[in-house]
Amino acid sequence: MPSPSPSPSPASSERPSRGSSFDFPEVVELSVGGVHFAASLETLRGDRYGSGRSQESLEGGAQSMLSAMFSGRLQTRRDTEGRYFIDRDGRHFHHILNYLRDGKYPVGLAAREREEVAREAAFYGLEAMAAHLRADIGMWHDAGSGGSGGGGECENRSEILPPIPASEAAEMVLSRGMEEWPEFPSCVQAAIEDLLAAGGLAREPPATSGVAVLDDSSVQCLLSDTLVTAQIPLAHVTDSKTWQWSRRKQGLNSVLRAKLLRSHLQRLGYNCRIAPVYDKKEVSAYILQVELPIPS
Repeated sequence: MPSPSPSPSPASSERPSRGSSFDFPEVVELSVGGVHFAASLETLRGDRYGSGRSQESLEGGAQSMLSAMFSGRLQTRRDTEGRYFIDRDGRHFHHILNYLRDGKYPVGLAAREREEVAREAAFYGLEAMAAHLRADIGMWHDAGSGGSGGGGECENRSEILPPIPASEAAEMVLSRGMEEWPEFPSCVQAAIEDLLAAGGLAREPPATSGVAVLDDSSVQCLLSDTLVTAQIPLAHVTDSKTWQWSRRKQGLNSVLRAKLLRSHLQRLGYNCRIAPVYDKKEVSAYILQVELPIPS
């Protein structure tokens, strides 16, 4: 039985030699920008998939930088604890490892995180992963706009852009909407302030007579699981019988932005719904009803 190889000196560098293969451990400890990871040698080399599913086939014939590092073809460095050191941001490296383990792309990433992970994937030579993450919904249209031919175009479209789950597509649309709406934070803040004002937390509380009126609306509120509600105007009918956005000064001037506001408030834990307002049995406005739920 061969004796174990001597431990590396602190912050040491290991240079590959031609015609030789480094004796790497079966479980490799890594330090990526100071963040620690552990992975099997077969994962890092891309051999986990077996015959016909190697990293070479996964990445269209090219091997990753990690495969080259842990096959002895690229120089490696170790930190003072003996971990193999990679001078990159370690926040997203788990996405890289998970892709090498099962070949699945990460999902549910926000637009900025998606670009950061794509940049890391490109650095490690995982071009298919990087291309998928950088893909935009518009590529679907561009891929299929070359003509009205048969099924071959659909096949080409799949090769250009793997299918995007609905959750990812929604995140991309919402992220783009926020980027193009500079007044979005102030609009969200105004909606929350309206809700707080409905609960008596306005900066300048309105004068009241001190008499609580119990009407049908109040009785219905007693039966609900809501503390207070606020109605945020979205759109209304003008005197000339045309529709107009009610909060244009805050940039709330499209259906997508109204739904973006609703989505964001729901993620903050508020209950929301868009509802019509009637005047003499005709819809005269649309409001976003925001509800503050009773804590459990």
